[in-house]
Amino acid sequence: PSLYAAIYMSDPRPAEQQIIQKLRYYDPAIADHVEFMSRAYFYLSIDPAGTARKHSNKSGFLYAALGDVTGPGPDGELRTEKRLRILDAKGILATMHDLKDRMVSYCIQRSVHFIATETAGLGLAMPDMIRNSFPGIEPIECPPGNKSKEIRLRQVGVLIDDTRPSADFGGAVVEFPGVKCGGLDRLRPDPNLGWFYEQILRFGATSEDDCLDALTQLVGAAPAARPKRCRKSANTRWACNGTWPNTS
Repeated sequence: PSLYAAIYMSDPRPAEQQIIQKLRYYDPAIADHVEFMSRAYFYLSIDPAGTARKHSNKSGFLYAALGDVTGPGPDGELRTEKRLRILDAKGILATMHDLKDRMVSYCIQRSVHFIATETAGLGLAMPDMIRNSFPGIEPIECPPGNKSKEIRLRQVGVLIDDTRPSADFGGAVVEFPGVKCGGLDRLRPDPNLGWFYEQILRFGATSEDDCLDALTQLVGAAPAARPKRCRKSANTRWACNGTWPNTS
């Protein structure tokens, strides 16, 4: 299998040796997703690189929504699960100033309750910058812990990989944007995020993995975070773009 994968798939590992073998997808075009979004909490996840040099690492920039989905479980009984739906992902060459400008643009145009950021190196300054520059949005500090990207991916893999059972594991099951395959109900990966999916599925065999830390830190931190207040006020002009989700 390894030889076949290396020759015909440009990957030295067969699928069964990949950390993440298959992603879960949701359909952004259906009414259920609109309902999900109306009750969700919204997150930016930032992995700052701090440089805009052409051949440097890019800053990881992820936008996601956390909410509940109710449906039949394996036993046929209705059950409610937390879902973390990835809405957008970007890898950008950006100084810290550039990154702040991108965050400002996102928070003006979209709902944001939290900004998760890695607190290592240049990222140590991010929580104070968020508190000072984004009234009403709470920073989530994410120490990297283990320095290995592979270990961090394995730690949350059960919530990302659709081939592994995630029930009762805790945390939020991760879903990615998909698109319909012709007239079929089956979803395929959104081609606009193909580069991001490749970073996850082919980790270790790709030249870039800039958004991976932004993903793993968010999967680990998001379910534990909730807004301290759920009302519109003068100092929450950034959060939710003026509209809070229904938390009743």
